[in-house]
Amino acid sequence: MLEINVKEGKELMESHLRDCFANSWGSFTEEIGMSGIEYIGKEIKPYSSTKYSIDILAFDKKEQKFVVFELKRSKSGDQLLQSLSYAAMIDKWKVDGIPQRIKPKNKELMEWIMHNKINFGIKIVLIAESFVPKVLLTADWFVRKYKFDICACTIDYVDRKRIAFDSQKSIEELLNDSERKEREQYEKKIEAWCKKQKEIKHPFINEAIDELLNKEYETDFDLSEKNNRFYINHNQDGFKTILVYFYSDYVRIYSRVEHEKMNEVEDNLKENINHNLKLKRREDGWSFWIYEKTDYKKLTEWLNI
Repeated sequence: MLEINVKEGKELMESHLRDCFANSWGSFTEEIGMSGIEYIGKEIKPYSSTKYSIDILAFDKKEQKFVVFELKRSKSGDQLLQSLSYAAMIDKWKVDGIPQRIKPKNKELMEWIMHNKINFGIKIVLIAESFVPKVLLTADWFVRKYKFDICACTIDYVDRKRIAFDSQKSIEELLNDSERKEREQYEKKIEAWCKKQKEIKHPFINEAIDELLNKEYETDFDLSEKNNRFYINHNQDGFKTILVYFYSDYVRIYSRVEHEKMNEVEDNLKENINHNLKLKRREDGWSFWIYEKTDYKKLTEWLNI
């Protein structure tokens, strides 16, 4: 484990991780299974036209590759894109100009790089608490299809003072881990909802829950057994978001609506579901109740859920 320096009351930031890894280089690289790679620097601007910087840059003499570390505090959809753009910029570097570009403190390493003048490769290391599935899927495609050198490791905060690491894993291994955890979470959710369904009286509500559970695994929908609710991002028809709550003998819907479209949405709800629909106006949207299967079906067909 690595010690991390965060003042009491302060939020843990990416900069804390970057400083911790840079200041404990030997321990850090040993923890992630990359002992022996040499530290060049942190927050290195790889190209004059970019305002962003590489979190940590290192060099692997054995593999003759620059190593780009891209750190994220939590899940980030652009983590891979950032690291690939840095790799592309490094690939444009001319060997003779490297010392002036990155101003390294490791002069011995720079002399070695300058002396050998080889067509150096680039390795990408992604580090985060967890990874967005699309990041792993895209990285896996680059690795398999185009032989990119990309690996990743996850971090865990034992407390505010210590960091534990999973050992460095291939993208394929992380992807398999992610899919396994997702499946386990889904199965636990199914189990919890099955218990709740025994308390529900109205058959159409159980049918609706079954349908949403099957759909949720293939989409970004969130069916939360803790709150008996189903969450949908629905940026059309005047809606922003929709929450569907399931109770024993009725369904309650809460919606967030664009302010200027409140009246339009009210008319659409009555026209598309039921003219006698019981509606309650809220500050940021409408809420309403559904008691019949036909009305619920009209709602799901209209909103495509």
